[in-house]
Amino acid sequence: MGERASDNGHAIPTEDPGFLALLGQLDQLLKDAKASAAQQRDGIANSRGSTAMVQHLQTQIRQTHLGHLAHVADAAAEDLPDLTPAFRIPKEARTIRGFRTTAGTMAAAAQSNRELLAKHGLVPSVLDDLVTMLDKFDQAVMQGVEARRQHVGASADLEAIADKIVQVVQMMDGFQRLRFARDPERLAAWESASTVFATPRSSATAEGGPESGTPGSGTTADVRPAA
Repeated sequence: MGERASDNGHAIPTEDPGFLALLGQLDQLLKDAKASAAQQRDGIANSRGSTAMVQHLQTQIRQTHLGHLAHVADAAAEDLPDLTPAFRIPKEARTIRGFRTTAGTMAAAAQSNRELLAKHGLVPSVLDDLVTMLDKFDQAVMQGVEARRQHVGASADLEAIADKIVQVVQMMDGFQRLRFARDPERLAAWESASTVFATPRSSATAEGGPESGTPGSGTTADVRPAA
């Protein structure tokens, strides 16, 4: 709507300073909206990429490193029975935080008992690689946190900018209606340009759930003038 209203305002020039000031505000808001939208898209893409990397690393660590350490610890239990519990994978390890805690505990226990475990089949390169993989895991998690912060912040900015765009167009509306009072064709063009086509929200959306009523879902869009 903001872009249509801007195009309409530029298509039919006027020298009125008040209207030109509003038109300038609208154009700047549209630039800000595009910048925030780009930031939002980047944040979402980076968040998805980080999530995929975390899942990949978690699977690889589980299958390659933790399994090896657990088997070696079982073999070493005859020499040091108290060592075995440190190499058990609890149910809490299914979450990202729980997995990181478990993997870190196993890596630390293996480092502390490196010589003993080596006697029972520990491959040093597996343990060393685990430490490296956990660093990569931590980096991927932090990148995901930052990406989510980025796209959540950009989404909030977009909502604020959208509200401002509607406010500016509402202020432009009175001038345009007066200006085109005797020109039905141009008045109709302005009314069409300044109309907001909003998608109705379901009760799930109001409670923080996903939006429904997207185009093609069989619902009717809410059409309302910005003014």
